[in-house]
Amino acid sequence: MAITHRAVTAFAFATVGLLSACGPRDSALTAPPTAPPHPTAPATLPASATPTAAANDPAIAAFWQWWQTAAPRVAQAIDARRSADLVAEINSQVDKVHPDLAWELGPGMTAKNSLTLSAEGDPELRVVAERWLTAAPPADANWQYFAARQAQPLGRLTLQMDEVDLPPNGFAIAAIFDDSHGLVHLKAYHPNLHLVSEKHRLHAVFLLLDGLLGEDNVERWLGGVEIAPQPLADGVPLAEFLQRFTLWTALIGRDHVVVLRSTSLTGTPVVATVNVGVKRVDHLLLDQHVKVTLDGPSALGGPPLSAADLETLLDKQQAAILAVVGSDAVFIASEQLGRQRLLHLHAAASGPVEGRLRNWLKAHGGQGIGLSFAADPRWEVLQKWR
Repeated sequence: MAITHRAVTAFAFATVGLLSACGPRDSALTAPPTAPPHPTAPATLPASATPTAAANDPAIAAFWQWWQTAAPRVAQAIDARRSADLVAEINSQVDKVHPDLAWELGPGMTAKNSLTLSAEGDPELRVVAERWLTAAPPADANWQYFAARQAQPLGRLTLQMDEVDLPPNGFAIAAIFDDSHGLVHLKAYHPNLHLVSEKHRLHAVFLLLDGLLGEDNVERWLGGVEIAPQPLADGVPLAEFLQRFTLWTALIGRDHVVVLRSTSLTGTPVVATVNVGVKRVDHLLLDQHVKVTLDGPSALGGPPLSAADLETLLDKQQAAILAVVGSDAVFIASEQLGRQRLLHLHAAASGPVEGRLRNWLKAHGGQGIGLSFAADPRWEVLQKWR
């Protein structure tokens, strides 16, 4: 049984034992969690984003203080099948963390019960959920905690929206696996989907994908998602799509670099080396875009270098910059524009990277290197290469 609130419509849940309250993407998929189809690395937390730092958020700290005494009561209510009585109380506490977060109670993977918060696809809210998770108590025999919905066994998934049954075995998926961008683009068809209100059809498909792949894998790997109004000639059942998806993501990996060539608005050739394997969801608290401009000897008034010597110099400067930031930043891309190179990194705004780079640059006399820092919690810098 499940109960929803803050909902745009009512959804039905078929699996007994899961209780949820949701926002814009209300949960309609229920089943005991299991291991996801593709191994998911935990989100990288820089030193400045420790559980202690998360606990310093008053709303998060207040939630976990309430949970100390609430957890036994919630577990008892679940055992007595009276968990619906707790919806208003849990809503109130989750709302204090953020009113747009959804939550679910259900069976755990390694514990008897689980409590999950969901950002419902909102990338900035996913950071809030991750901070909530970093402050959580350790998992034990009774409880474990998740900051995103976990993948479910295909045979246990059920989906209903607008009182329309959408059996998962009726879905067909046509997918394009885009190696050059590290993304999967897909179309989905179900013979009953036209009975769902138009504004909720895409939402239903995302709920299916959250349950099939896990919410973080949807964020990590999916590009475009479309609804097909007619049966797909190249569509395959969910089981076959899942098999292909699992194989492809294992081959792509987390450090998949591609070289993209284009031309700037001024006609300058641009060669971009992009790590399409790095995903925001794996580095949730790195919310600052760091751009490093390497101008080489041109900014220092030195003699022009040959193309080979210039590349060697820029490579050395790039290696030095990456050594300075270390594991506190991730490399997104480099762009070669004529004799200039731009490095794009992401770091935590509250972390040490900005100060470390400024101090290093000051100590080394500039070297024709420019720095800029901008808030980018959604990693919008990546959009230019997607």
